[in-house]
Amino acid sequence: MIERDLHVTQLPHLQTTAQHWPEHVRDGASVPAELDALQRELIDELPRADAVVIGAPTYNYTMPSTLKSGLI
Repeated sequence: MIERDLHVTQLPHLQTTAQHWPEHVRDGASVPAELDALQRELIDELPRADAVVIGAPTYNYTMPSTLKSGLI
């Protein structure tokens, strides 16, 4: 079972615009290796999950930025 507590272990915000796109459409823009590895790990976890449970407070009728950064 994989469990991620984004309050305890916060995910970094996207640091470059290249992180918004898959590698094959980045037009040569580079992403630091550690950030690329983390992004791939998070993306690979979702299809393997039997369930995804998200509990978060709302601030001004939206979710916190730490949760938004985890939904890359």
